[in-house]
Amino acid sequence: MPLTTLTKIIHDHLKPKLEPLPPFFRDTQLGLKLRLYYFDRENHVTPPKSDNEAFTFGGSLAYQSGWLADIFRVGAEGFLSQKLYGPESRDGTLLLRPGQKSYSVLGRAYGELKYEDYSAILFRQYIDTPYATQQDSRMTPVTFEAYRITGRLKWVQFTAGYVAQIKQRNATTFTSMSEQAGAPRGRERGMVMAGARFTPTADFNFGTINYYVPSTWNIVYTEANYTRPLTAKLALKLQGQFTEQDSVGGDHLIGKFDTRVGGAQAALSYNNVILRTAFSITADAKNINSPYGSYPGYLSLIEKDFNRAGEKAWLLGFSYNFKDYISGLSTTCNFARGIDAVDPATKKGVPNENEWDITVDYRVEEGPVSGLWFRARNAYVDFNKGGGHSNNFRLTVNYPLSIL
Repeated sequence: MPLTTLTKIIHDHLKPKLEPLPPFFRDTQLGLKLRLYYFDRENHVTPPKSDNEAFTFGGSLAYQSGWLADIFRVGAEGFLSQKLYGPESRDGTLLLRPGQKSYSVLGRAYGELKYEDYSAILFRQYIDTPYATQQDSRMTPVTFEAYRITGRLKWVQFTAGYVAQIKQRNATTFTSMSEQAGAPRGRERGMVMAGARFTPTADFNFGTINYYVPSTWNIVYTEANYTRPLTAKLALKLQGQFTEQDSVGGDHLIGKFDTRVGGAQAALSYNNVILRTAFSITADAKNINSPYGSYPGYLSLIEKDFNRAGEKAWLLGFSYNFKDYISGLSTTCNFARGIDAVDPATKKGVPNENEWDITVDYRVEEGPVSGLWFRARNAYVDFNKGGGHSNNFRLTVNYPLSIL
């Protein structure tokens, strides 16, 4: 493949020149992540909504230095989404900027300090916590301007820091955490976050994290996970989670409210098969909101999160890895149903929702194009009581290439 050959030529030319240099330069990493994405959503709902469609090419170029004095390094990553096809009348895929416009952005630019099991990451970066995440489900992920520390103490992992701004998936600028949550422009507030995960045994762990945006809101999330091997091939995993979201401060920049959601999940795995079931119940005061990335609920599917005010939802899921027949091929199917949701303002009922999902993944595990990843996904959502339906098809091709 030409790209693989080109990256190998660059690597073979540059790597020997870096070898005699100090580790900061010698251990430089340079990676190219290519992505091709087709998205088509057909909306047959009441009231009518426009359909959404686009076809894009892009990805990212990421640089990371080696360690200076074994305590400091820097990195950066630029992202690109180039339109190949995208009628303006079918905008809304989030693959492109509004108006079906191509874009590029410097999503990451950071310095990192480390000491033993502790590190501090400064400025533009990824964050992977329950309510602040990459949400890498379009052309480019969510990134943050943040200043945070992470560390480990025996069986405790922790993170804490200040998050000033967020760049959404199809954005080229960063927005304050309060405005991203819905506060008026000009009322910029950052977010303080702190959390820990405890792993007292190999089979059991639990954790909690708090997100606080002054005069806006506070989010508390907690979860527990337990895995029990039943036989040499059979294992059971039990999980539980709870979220509390409350407005805070006298200004109540996004309104005055308090709401919560709780859920549980059980998964049974045998050889290459995983069966799972889950449920969740949301308070009727307000929908659960997740403006800083993907929703961490067990019922967060391709299209719907099943966390509307008053909603009671359940899920059945099935996964199978075909590695015994075709190496790198796997599939996941999910069905979820949500009932009894209400409009939080009027408390009147809104249509129930059903979602059927299927995901098929194929990763090339060996050979000259090892790492090439094809993913096809389809989500069908039925809005009961005459609300119509929608169908969402996505096809992505990902190809990571290491240059250095």
